[in-house]
Amino acid sequence: MKKNILAAFFLSFFVLLTVQCTNDVSDGYFGGDRSVLGRPEGRLSENRVILVLNDVGLDRQFGIENFSEMRASKVEDLTADMVTLIQKQLEAERTGNWEKLQYHVDQGMLMDVDSFRRILRVTFCEHSRINVRESARFLLESREYVMHAGPDHALEFDGMLPNPLPTYWANQQANYNAIMLPQAWAIERGSTAVRVGVLDSGFSPSHPDSRVNISASRDFSNSPYGIIDINGHGTRVTGVIATAGRGVIGVCWNVMLISLKVGENVPDVSYVIKAISHAALHAIPILNLSFSTYHYVPCLKYQIRNFPGLVVAAAGNQRQNINLHPRYPASFTLDNLITVGASLNDIFFEHHTTNWSYPRTHGVDLFAPGSVFTTHLGGTHGWFSGTSAAAALVTGVAALIRSKYPSIRAQEIRALILQSVDVDGALYHSVTSGRLNAYRALNGNNLFGGGTGTANDPFRIKNIHHLRNTAHALTPNRYFRLENDIVIPDGTPHRPIASFVGHLNGNGRTISNLFIEQTASAGGVGLFVVNRGTITNLNVNGQIRVSSQNSLTFTAGLIAGLNEGLIENVTTNSHIIGSYMIYNSNSPSATTGGIVGRNMNRGIIRGSVNNGNIFSVGTRGGIAGINSGSVINNHNNGLLLP
Repeated sequence: MKKNILAAFFLSFFVLLTVQCTNDVSDGYFGGDRSVLGRPEGRLSENRVILVLNDVGLDRQFGIENFSEMRASKVEDLTADMVTLIQKQLEAERTGNWEKLQYHVDQGMLMDVDSFRRILRVTFCEHSRINVRESARFLLESREYVMHAGPDHALEFDGMLPNPLPTYWANQQANYNAIMLPQAWAIERGSTAVRVGVLDSGFSPSHPDSRVNISASRDFSNSPYGIIDINGHGTRVTGVIATAGRGVIGVCWNVMLISLKVGENVPDVSYVIKAISHAALHAIPILNLSFSTYHYVPCLKYQIRNFPGLVVAAAGNQRQNINLHPRYPASFTLDNLITVGASLNDIFFEHHTTNWSYPRTHGVDLFAPGSVFTTHLGGTHGWFSGTSAAAALVTGVAALIRSKYPSIRAQEIRALILQSVDVDGALYHSVTSGRLNAYRALNGNNLFGGGTGTANDPFRIKNIHHLRNTAHALTPNRYFRLENDIVIPDGTPHRPIASFVGHLNGNGRTISNLFIEQTASAGGVGLFVVNRGTITNLNVNGQIRVSSQNSLTFTAGLIAGLNEGLIENVTTNSHIIGSYMIYNSNSPSATTGGIVGRNMNRGIIRGSVNNGNIFSVGTRGGIAGINSGSVINNHNNGLLLP
């Protein structure tokens, strides 16, 4: 069927952009894993093609000579900033010196090297829609390293102004009350150390309420106005996220807003891709995208997946079920993407959904109020309605969470927001069936099996999901306690939990069947990536196995890759009696230990026992592979091989 359809369209001299499906399927277009993307209607560049490449390596250069038969005039790597970051990561892995990337490490903004895909933009001398589509088809057929090819599409900003405008200022308070923002402010009001990128039409530098950092902002659209907003959409979005508090107050009182301008009215996809690459290089962990298109554009999906931070996207204002009529990027299914619909505010919330977005199954993740009083052009203030306003509220709450937990990862922020919604029957078609609740997202109680996180009332950990959620409570004064043994299903891989800084009392309980298969780039490997807190009275049975054929630099221990805190009265055992607890035969630069890979100068390991066998080349030890701190009254009963 697909071949027949493809042949018919080729006879008509253009290629179908995409098949509109009810589900987001990244592969399975024409040619299986490789696809030509195009659609006859809609605004697109008539002389530019975007290519998503297979794993071609970072050093391979592309110029017009690679596309000479097509009269290419310019070739750009839209992911060049990300390539630069990856090269810095690889150099740090080779030398073991992460000093230049310490900020990225602390912010959780390192790239996933294995899944990264480069994205090129090829510009041709000839302007023609037919030429663009035929060129995309030709490139896909003639270059094995091209996995997706398609035009440089235009996107639409998802915001609008109601007419007539509402009159009363009190409505801003009503919107904020609806999401319990005043209660959230009692917990966190934002930090200037948190960077938020707004990919939009720019901003108004002279607005008295603007909190946008002028020097850090960039224009990727080659606008004659530079970073200045002449549309007004970007000014309104930034005012919802954070303001100076003179005329209106944003979700955040303090945050570093960075405007990444991608267009005046209809941003091109290639501008967006370059802006996201810039955000990765400069460790901007939260991005707001309030635009969309009905075109399925895999290059944008791959770039969002490339991005190591969180992306918040507006669902669009088309008044359609976007499960049946997808809007992108909102309809992508990615673990670092939040899709936001707009709900009516306050008392109408229980009975209505907004005109601007239609709730859909497995699409809109949650709703937020869709009409907000915010900053406008000319130093003024006014109403802003649509899913852009709703998405900006969610972005602001994400920034509050990041302010409270500085090392939290994108997926963890997403989990906090989605697991803390106010569930309402009127919104049952969304993934969460609920609306944003800022207070609950910051409070964090919903992530554990009880408790408030104090010394007298610690968070209860009853399963592996509760344990993973310790990454959400990244403050030293948080307390956790295992309530029962945790048995992980056989063969279920464990992704090391981010930096632990609280107090974990294992309560004499056991975590069994912990299984880690190291195939990614370097870093700390273990139950936790790094321990900077206190872990006591815990038993762990598990296995770490390096299966990559690359010679990676990494530190591995069953409890943590690195220890900068206190580990006391802990016992580690092999996953299967007599087997290897850690197996590494191909990474001679690795550092492995039964408890931790490396015990740093501030680290203390006391009264602990390792019963696991370690088969590893490189530096290894029964308790710690390398010890620069204190190791007191510990026992190793395992074997060190070879």
